[in-house]
Order: sequence, then C-alpha cells, then structure tokens
Amino acid sequence: MKRYLRNICLPLMCIFASFIGGGLWSYLSGSYVFAKYNPGEISARVFNVIDKQGKRRASWGINEEGHPVLIFRDNEQNVVVFLGSGKRGPIFGMNDAHDNMRLFLRYSKNTGPLIALMRKNKMPSFTIGVSDNGSPALAFFDRNGVGRMTLALKPDGSPAIGMLGPDKQSRLHIQAPEDRGPMITMHPGSDRAAVVLGLIHDRPVLTLYTRYRSGVVAGVNQSGEPVLGLMRNGQTTWTPAGAASPSADQDLERAVDDLLQ
Repeated sequence: MKRYLRNICLPLMCIFASFIGGGLWSYLSGSYVFAKYNPGEISARVFNVIDKQGKRRASWGINEEGHPVLIFRDNEQNVVVFLGSGKRGPIFGMNDAHDNMRLFLRYSKNTGPLIALMRKNKMPSFTIGVSDNGSPALAFFDRNGVGRMTLALKPDGSPAIGMLGPDKQSRLHIQAPEDRGPMITMHPGSDRAAVVLGLIHDRPVLTLYTRYRSGVVAGVNQSGEPVLGLMRNGQTTWTPAGAASPSADQDLERAVDDLLQ
C-alpha cells in the first residue's frame, strides 16, 4: 500500500516539476518570424491581435519548439489564458493578474489526463488525474508542494485513502481490497512502528508494532481460534494459554507484511 501511495504522489509531483521548470514557458515565449510567402495563402509563424493602444492582447502561432499555441493577455501584458500542444500532449491553462499559473488541464499518452489547481506561490494545491492503468486519483498538496493526502482507486478497483507527512512518509492509509477486506494502517512517524487494524478474509486482526515485525499481535486465525502473542523479529516470544501463536498464521503474517512494505 505504501508503494502505491508513492506511485500516485511522486509522478504527480514530477509532472509539476518538469512542466513548470521550463516546458510551460516555452509555450508562452519566444521570438516569432514570418514564414516564406506563398501566393494564394496567408502564412506566418504568429498572428497578433492588438487593442486601441497597440498592445498585443491575443496571439496565435507556432512556438520555438514547433508547436501551435493560442495566448490571451490582459492590459498589463500578462498571459492569462493559454492553449497549446507539445511533446507531452495538449494543455490549457489560466494565470492570475500576477502571472502565476492557477489552473491547468493536460493530457499525455504516458501519464493520462490531469487537472491541477495551483497556489499563488506556483505550488500545486489539488490535482485530479488518471494513471496509465486507468486508475483515478485525487491528490492534495501542502504550501510547499508536498503531496499530503490521496484518494484513489487501485488497479483492482478497490478504494484507498492515504495521508503522508511532510517527509513524504506514510502516516495513515485506509484500503478495502476485494481479496482481503478493509484495513487501516497507522505510522506515528517511523516506518518501523505501526498499528494495523482490520479484517483479513472476515477475520479481525490488530497489530501493534514498535518496530518491524516486533510487538503485539491479536486476531482470529483460519480455524476460528483466537490469536494473541508477543513477537520479536517475526518470531513469537510469548503466547497465553488457549491462544494460537501469531507466527503460525502465515496468511495473517503475509497480509500485515504487505501493508507495511
């Protein structure tokens, strides 16, 4: 599950970093020259629409990378709306009066469609996207552009909610896979310490780890017997009378390990 959260958040942040880093502004800038004249047609690299004061208010042309782009400017010559295409696919965006991008829509055959709302500091705030395997996802970012929360459908169609800390490490995730059951996993700030609560094939389980595979495990095994014990490094160190050993339930152990990977 932790790998899945990273697979959602990190590609979204990489898209912003690569796009804002230079790809966007190549749409909006560059020197334009007229193409070679051909009788019977009007040809040019760019067409400008000016207002009464002679200011460019709209431009339609080909940018330096050879891609078509349509741009609208305000009275102060700031780009407020742009529509174009490029190596990564088509894009539509809107800027505020201070030339800060606040909204854009983009489609790429590699990453799928993406809608993003941006903050005034040019950092992402909220995104809606669809991964290359068709799974939809929502992502929420803090003021530093770090992904902090995701809401998504996994490739098998099951829902998943994830919350991450400012260090981009998982803090809490909730999922309901069809092959196991609903599970809640909490990390208090360490990848090794964790609390797992949920159902595995309709059998309740509670795991309290102080570090990876070390702590208290309680639940019900495949035979319907109660499971309770203390574990250290994956081995049971204590089990009360009448309870089954946690390390003997491989199905429970595999499910918990998968959640913590």
